[in-house]
Amino acid sequence: MTAPVDVCNWALLRLGQARVSSIDPPFTTDPAGIAATCSFLYPLVRDAELRAHAWTFAKARVQIAAEIDAPEFGYAHKYRKPADFARLVAAPDDAGQEADLLPEGEFILSDLPAPLDCVYVRTGVDASEFDPLFTAALSCSLALNLAEKITTSPAKKESIDKDYGRIVSQAKLTNSIEQPAQKPPEDDFVLVRR
Repeated sequence: MTAPVDVCNWALLRLGQARVSSIDPPFTTDPAGIAATCSFLYPLVRDAELRAHAWTFAKARVQIAAEIDAPEFGYAHKYRKPADFARLVAAPDDAGQEADLLPEGEFILSDLPAPLDCVYVRTGVDASEFDPLFTAALSCSLALNLAEKITTSPAKKESIDKDYGRIVSQAKLTNSIEQPAQKPPEDDFVLVRR
């Protein structure tokens, strides 16, 4: 089972550094050291990585009730985002087609009637739920964020950045990252025939 300290240690290994035994406070011996920095960076970088891609392990489905007051203009309804909302994946309409949605501030704006069926990526996902490729990508991202503090080697940072790109590509190939269906552009020939 993966733990946050394991992800941080993998990042440190990528940078050629010694492992830490814990990233849990208090940091009495070295409050500005590597363990404290990992503790600070880990949740921020984890949630940024969750937002960056539609990781399948972090998806959730929810029905959201409409707010009493509608948006000022442009849409019929507004729906409050779930507390752990990182990114919108889908909210199909009654015909199963992708609906017109606008995430804005704390809300999702839409013309779809309540309740809104919503698929989204969660923040704050526990490390025990991570896909192995997400763990690898997160360790690279953490290493890149730690590199300024630990190393001045541009080659090391470039190598880690390449690893990150390779891992994300592999995750897309294995469907660890689900790519939403893209609507093809409307062709003039098809539009004229309608």
